[in-house]
Amino acid sequence: MTYYHANKRYEAKALRKMMIAFNRNTEPDLLEWIESQENKAGYIKRLIREDMERNRQS
Repeated sequence: MTYYHANKRYEAKALRKMMIAFNRNTEPDLLEWIESQENKAGYIKRLIREDMERNRQS
């Protein structure tokens, strides 16, 4: 068993990957903003957590 196989098994068991697409023609402002973020995944996760917290307080 190589590292690759172990890593692949871990990813299949522990991770859920999501994808988001930005349209360059209709959403250039969103694309520019997300591209300016140093840590894109961390930024998106923080936004989700903030939204979750706002919805808990409602």
